[in-house]
Amino acid sequence: MEGLINELLDVALDDNHNHDSDDNNNWEQLDERPRSSWAEVVSGEQDHQTQQLDENNDDGWQTVGNKHSRKQHKIQRDSWNQYKLPSDEQQYSNEVEVGDRVEPSEDELTDLSRACEKLWDLDLNRLVPDKDYEIDCGEGKKAFRKGDMAQRNLFTWVNDDVFRKPTFGRFLSLLDNYIPHQGSEEVVTSEEIQEQASFIEEISRTAPIKYVHRYLASKGIVSGSYQDFKRRMTSLWFDLYGRSGTFGSSSAFEHVFVGEIKQNNEVSGFHNWLQFYLEEAKGRVDYQGYIFPRRSGEIVSDYLLT
Repeated sequence: MEGLINELLDVALDDNHNHDSDDNNNWEQLDERPRSSWAEVVSGEQDHQTQQLDENNDDGWQTVGNKHSRKQHKIQRDSWNQYKLPSDEQQYSNEVEVGDRVEPSEDELTDLSRACEKLWDLDLNRLVPDKDYEIDCGEGKKAFRKGDMAQRNLFTWVNDDVFRKPTFGRFLSLLDNYIPHQGSEEVVTSEEIQEQASFIEEISRTAPIKYVHRYLASKGIVSGSYQDFKRRMTSLWFDLYGRSGTFGSSSAFEHVFVGEIKQNNEVSGFHNWLQFYLEEAKGRVDYQGYIFPRRSGEIVSDYLLT
């Protein structure tokens, strides 16, 4: 959520990001390919033999690492059908009654870390360890060290009920809307536009998003109109921009939450635990331990999972 605040601040202050700065503009334009998860593409091109040997694997893609794989998580997609209905037939969660809790204090307006703490407190939808999920962090290492420090997967399990939550379900329905190859032009369908609008509407009924609006409005960065704010979020996350010399090949949502594949098969973006969990369950992601804080020793209570 801190990223959302910073992104909106950047846009409002005309911080024109060069989305192409890390890419080679002379790359040959990639052919448009059918939509699939980014990890399917990473391993799929080397996978012909694996596909022949393992016909029981849903997609036949190469498994990374050598950890014991768990049973793949099958997402119940029945409830997703309603997300594809016309806007006037959509059913959303009730608005969260928050009163003045979404009004930022002076301390929060002057200290972004306090604002992020408030967002955490307002998030009544967040998961509870040992009730909704269990993770195994394995061992840690310095950022410059290589090697696998985790004997098992990061996620031991995630409760099925998590994926039935409206905000989670609508988010998951967006993950297959993108061509993972960086530089492939996206074609956005009317159904995908509806899924985007439904996701924005769903999260806009929650306290954290209401707080973000009030925070930015209090700073004069956005107007007091909540409808205008929802349109700004839609544009910020889903408007397409050029990358790798191709017009309309990427979006903030795709890069941050879904992940993109560079021409050298490196993964770019992919800053989302749900996507990580789903790909790890399929054996396409290999968690290799956490990173020690830069100014700490090896006995720490806080560390970075990467």
